[in-house]
Amino acid sequence: MKIKLSRDVKLKDGTTVTHMEVDDEDVLELARMNYGIEKKRWKKLTLRQKMPFVWSSVSAKTTVYKKSKRRYFECCRVWVRKNEAIGMLKRYRGKPMEFHHLVAELAGLIDEDVPIGQGAGKFQIDHANENPADNRKQNLRAIRHEINRMRAGTATSGIKKTTTGNQFQFRKPMIKYFQRNFDQDVIDEVKEDVEWVREFEYFNEKKHWDHTQYSRAAAERRKSRLGLLVIEFLRLRDDVLEGFNIDEDGDVCHYNMEDELNAQFTLSEPAIIE
Repeated sequence: MKIKLSRDVKLKDGTTVTHMEVDDEDVLELARMNYGIEKKRWKKLTLRQKMPFVWSSVSAKTTVYKKSKRRYFECCRVWVRKNEAIGMLKRYRGKPMEFHHLVAELAGLIDEDVPIGQGAGKFQIDHANENPADNRKQNLRAIRHEINRMRAGTATSGIKKTTTGNQFQFRKPMIKYFQRNFDQDVIDEVKEDVEWVREFEYFNEKKHWDHTQYSRAAAERRKSRLGLLVIEFLRLRDDVLEGFNIDEDGDVCHYNMEDELNAQFTLSEPAIIE
């Protein structure tokens, strides 16, 4: 089912979006709970009788980047009815809610074992195709906050000139995660056994940025190599790459972000450090 957005918005790739897309059974069930209609009565209604209870439009929430001042589409939101809402919507009465959050909870992606929110160790509901207006449940997945942040970048993004203008620098992928989650004993072990950790000074709190390259192409190769090494390290030592999604049968299953992240940090040419 397609529901009109409150305004036309653009995705990061420049595509204009005018409607939110959601599975029919999900939006109808959410509409039922939003108006406090019991299942027995709801089943007696025809689709035509149910449609007036479905949101006629949804709010397109946008956010402005502080540095670039560019506006980007963040999510679709709806208001949950203050007095009528029942079921899982009862605790959200009178609140504006992100639609993908409601669909994810309805599908079982959100439960007591999957803490949702910002910050280390928590999960975020992510859109696999990076379109916040596509809220079909198979497009949603719960992935770690740290991985969602890493997924926002690629081997070629976030590279800029230093203040002197003669070098190119980038923020090291997952730098805060490493410094926050590994104690000194593990750090010493890692420094001893993993050569790239010493080379890139990953546990030096004063060096979040890598700025040793004198061309953009060289910086891209270095960031690509570093990103791939970080992913390999996380695969061997932590479960941070593990998440959850919905399969074709509508069941919650485990999902691993390793292949997707590897593709994002792989250049068309070999990533050789200069």
